[in-house]
Amino acid sequence: YCFCTYQGKAARAARLMKSEKHEALTLEIGHRLGAWAADTLDCGKYQFLIGIPQHWMRRCWRRYNQAVTLASPISKATGIPLRNDLLVRTRWTEKQGTKTIEERLRSVRGSFACRSNVHLKDCSILLVDDILTSGATASDAARALRSVGVQEVDVLTFARGASLK
Repeated sequence: YCFCTYQGKAARAARLMKSEKHEALTLEIGHRLGAWAADTLDCGKYQFLIGIPQHWMRRCWRRYNQAVTLASPISKATGIPLRNDLLVRTRWTEKQGTKTIEERLRSVRGSFACRSNVHLKDCSILLVDDILTSGATASDAARALRSVGVQEVDVLTFARGASLK
């Protein structure tokens, strides 16, 4: 599920969200995305909402995780419990912005895992991220969740990027 396309003002906002100094913008977009999701999605089917995790080194560099910041107001608006402790990024991946679809898929493959103590069998999860372009990041996160028994994984993003070659 995508709120808008990655063009014009939405593209500018999505780029600004990558920076900690624009955390207020990210929260505002999260509130709007949450209201839209509450009206659009069947929120009752999800047991948990998870912001796509960053590797700890990227989080230190950026000083915040825009996906987790987006997820908080979405959780409040939809009533889906936010659980950012279930999924982890297990290794550093390069920025995806300039990569082809094949490079993106290769770069993120195997970069997510669920914590060993989680019990998610038959759950439905809503993942949150800022931008979806190739779907490589969301697909690998979903793979990790399915590996521990998650039944359904949907993805909610602020913007949908242009198709890649």
